[in-house]
Formats: sequence, structure tokens, C-alpha cells
Amino acid sequence: MTDDQREIRRKLRVLEYAELSGDVSKTCQHFRVGQASFYRWCHAHRAHGEAGLANNRSVPYNHPNKTPTAVEEKVLHLRRKYPASAHNLFNHERHLTPQNFQT
Repeated sequence: MTDDQREIRRKLRVLEYAELSGDVSKTCQHFRVGQASFYRWCHAHRAHGEAGLANNRSVPYNHPNKTPTAVEEKVLHLRRKYPASAHNLFNHERHLTPQNFQT
């Protein structure tokens, strides 16, 4: 059984329990589910059956503002070639204080 199937079965158990008990509030408390989620599942189940209870991806697969791969690779290359950490930057700045300059 896949994770999606397990999740669908869990949601069906919650919906069935609510139908048998007649009390949505106590059902949500018993299963530790928010009422907003319960009603979203209920509407999805009525509209699409069990398929409506499947977890849907909330993030698109392709992001329109994604940094181009070539640019990303160049940045990673430069980061590897010229490593700088916060510790290194702090030490570098500490040596550039006016007291360290001799005229």
C-alpha cells in the first residue's frame, strides 16, 4: 500500500466516523484534525469520490521565476572556487579597522 492510499484510507475513516457519530467537532478532536481540513475533505469526497482525497501538490512542478540552470551552475562554480564563510568575512573585516592602518 502506498502512502497516498494510506492517507486516503485515513481520511475515509475520519469521514465515516463523523457520519456515524453525527458530531464533526468531536470527530475532529478524536482524530486530531482541523475542522477546516475535515470540511475540505468532505467537499472533495462529495465532488470527486476517493480520488478527491488524494494529496495534491501545492507547489507547481515548474517555477516560472526559476534561475536558469547555466546561471545556477556558474554561481556554484564561483562559490566553490572562492569560498567565503561568515567567519572568514568577519576575520577579514576585523583586520581592516582604522587602527590596523599605518600611515
